[in-house]
Amino acid sequence: MFRRTLLFVVLLLMAGAIAALLHLNPDKARFSLGTEWAVELPVGVLVLLSLCAGALAIFVLALIHEGRNALRAWRVNREVRAAAWSLSARSEARSLALSGDYARARALFTKAAKKHEPDPGQVVDMADTWFEEGRPDQARKLLEDGLKDLGNDPLLLFSYARACSLLDDHTTAVSALGRARASYPDSPRVLEMLRDELFAAADWDAAEQVQQRLVRIRPDDDDERNRLLGARFEKAMQSQGELREALLRSITDSDPDFSAALLERARALATSDHQRQATRLLEKAVLRKPTAILLRELELLADGDQAGRMPKLYGKLLARYPDEQSLALLAARYYAGHSQADTARELLEKTAVDNDTVKTLWLQIETGSSASGNAVSSDAGSNGNAAIADGPGPVFACSACSAGSSEWTPRCSCCGRWSSLDTAAT
Repeated sequence: MFRRTLLFVVLLLMAGAIAALLHLNPDKARFSLGTEWAVELPVGVLVLLSLCAGALAIFVLALIHEGRNALRAWRVNREVRAAAWSLSARSEARSLALSGDYARARALFTKAAKKHEPDPGQVVDMADTWFEEGRPDQARKLLEDGLKDLGNDPLLLFSYARACSLLDDHTTAVSALGRARASYPDSPRVLEMLRDELFAAADWDAAEQVQQRLVRIRPDDDDERNRLLGARFEKAMQSQGELREALLRSITDSDPDFSAALLERARALATSDHQRQATRLLEKAVLRKPTAILLRELELLADGDQAGRMPKLYGKLLARYPDEQSLALLAARYYAGHSQADTARELLEKTAVDNDTVKTLWLQIETGSSASGNAVSSDAGSNGNAAIADGPGPVFACSACSAGSSEWTPRCSCCGRWSSLDTAAT
C-alpha cells in the first residue's frame, strides 16, 4: 500500500511539474530539421519532446546492451551444455574402452568432438583405443591429424612417438620426443622413452646425453647408472683406435667391475702384442671380483708360455673366495680339462651344487680317468660321452633377472642390463 501511494504521489508531482513547465513557457519557438521543414511549438512542449527523445535513445541503447549480454549468455550456456554433454560422452566412451568395446568408444569420442572442440586428451584417449586393438597405424594417422589441428602438444607428441615406436619408425619417434622434451625437459617419462628409442636406433652418442640427464634426476638408481655405462660402452665399440681405448678406460675408471669394457680392453691389448699387459689387467679384475668371462679369457691368454699362471690364480681365488660355488665349478672345469682330475674331484666333492653341469663335469673326470687306465665301466663311459654331447646347458646367468644363456654377451637379452652375465657361470 505504501509503495502504491508513493508511486501515485510521484506521478502527481511529475504531472504538476509538466503543467508548470507548459504554463510558464507559453511562447512558441521555431524548431528546424532542415532548410525546408520546420515546426513552431511552445517552448515547454519542445522541452518535453526533447526529454522524451533522450529517454527513448537511452532506452534503445540499454535494450541493445541487454540484448548483447543475453546473446553472449546464450552462447556461453550453449557451450557449457555442449561441454557437459561432451564430458559425459567421453566418460562413457572411456568406460566402453575399459570394457573392450573400442568401436563404440571411438564413435562416442567422435560425437563428442563434433559437439565440442576436441582437446589433446580426447585425441589421446581415442588413439589409445587403436593401441588396445593392436592398430598403431590407425593411431598414428589419428594423432597426425590431431597435431595438425591442435599443434605440438606434448601429450600428442608422446602418444605419436609411441605409435611410431610400435611401427619401428624410431627416427620419427625420436623427432617427436625431441619436440615434447622442449616443453618438459626434465620429464622422466619423456626422457625414458627418448632413451629407449635412441637405444633402438643405436644412436649411442645422443643416448648417452639423455641418459646422463636421467642419472642426474635419479642419482641413486643403479639401473640408470648401468644404462649410462652401457651407452658409453656401445659408443666405444663404434669407435676405433685411441678414442675407443680412451672411452673403455673411462668406463672401467667409473666402474672397475664393468667386465664388458675390461674384456674389450684386454682383447685389444692382446691383439696389439701386449699379451702380458692384458693378462695383468684381467688378473687384477678377477682378484677383485671373479667373473666367468674374464676367467675364461685369462685361460685363453695363459695357454702356452703362461700355462702355469692359471692354477696359481685359481688357488688364490679359491682361498680368497671359499664360499663362491660358481668359482669352484669353474676351477673344477679348468682342472678337469688340464689333466688334474684329482684336484677337480676334490672341488666337486666340496660343492653343494647338483645340476647338469656338475654331472657333466663328473663324467668328464671319470672319462678322463678311464682313458688314463682307471677302472670305469663301459656303460659309464658311454653315458659320459652322451652327456658331454648334449652339453651342460646354460653356462652364464644374468645377475639381475637370472636368465640363462649358453653364450656370453655384453648385454642380457632378457632384461637389457649390461655386464650382468659375468656373475653366475658354471
